[in-house]
Amino acid sequence: MHRSSRSLGVLIALVAAVDAMAEKAYTVPFSNNTVELVLTLPGKPETTIKTLEGGLVRFGDRTRGLGLVAMLRDDGTAVELSLCEIEAVDPDNEAIRVVEQTRVGLEGAVVLATAHLGVRFAAVEMAPLDLPAPVGDKEDCCIFCPDGTYFCACAVRNSCGCCCDAPCCKHWPCGPIAP
Repeated sequence: MHRSSRSLGVLIALVAAVDAMAEKAYTVPFSNNTVELVLTLPGKPETTIKTLEGGLVRFGDRTRGLGLVAMLRDDGTAVELSLCEIEAVDPDNEAIRVVEQTRVGLEGAVVLATAHLGVRFAAVEMAPLDLPAPVGDKEDCCIFCPDGTYFCACAVRNSCGCCCDAPCCKHWPCGPIAP
């Protein structure tokens, strides 16, 4: 399968330019392939997330908003991670800035120093080649913890709760969010 060699920074800039009226920052997933990551913030329990390849995982606390974008490499045996800061530009718009990038192999782990975030690449599920690419659905499920920490992705599971959005509910321990 041919994968684009375009830089994520260029993709984010294009999305921001095309959708200048967006209420929240987002990226457009490249495929229906799902990437499962285990995230660890200092002093917090693990959070397992699923995201569509190229989709924006949002997380943070009351003081800082961050994003993580995963792009599959090497036929799905590695993932390129881009850590982003998400900042409010005005009441209706946000800006995304890539602050760190790295690559990790399947079942490997890295620490993204900028956010003190541990990331383990747990699994990948390759979508059939004839499945059409997603159309940019920006609605993800979110889990909010009492300490102010939050995680939003296609699927999220931690000690504060569990949720998933339709494309990521396969093999997930909880069902989709009720309408």
